[in-house]
Amino acid sequence: MVGFRCGGQGDVLSGLVATSLHWSLLLSNQPNPSKNQQICNQDEKQDEDTNCEVDLPPSVLSCLVGSILTKRAALSSFELHGRASTTPDIIQQIGNEFKNISEENKEN
Repeated sequence: MVGFRCGGQGDVLSGLVATSLHWSLLLSNQPNPSKNQQICNQDEKQDEDTNCEVDLPPSVLSCLVGSILTKRAALSSFELHGRASTTPDIIQQIGNEFKNISEENKEN
């Protein structure tokens, strides 16, 4: 698939990174925050022998979350609208992609 970018996609990315940073900072201020964030390759099966926990600062985690959500929402929008996809179409897909990511993490 050829890459596709539309005007305003950077605004979506920065908004998602800022939102993720806010959530990360709120969680890190909890009395017993989880210091390790889990990041595994999709091909890796998580078991006792596989250690895929990485200690990430909230800022790095937020950039990762924002980037992944933006890319997945844009891809989903492109699949629906093709080259006619616009930023509002991408924004409409964010909720679905966030839900998909959450469900994928529950399965792992």
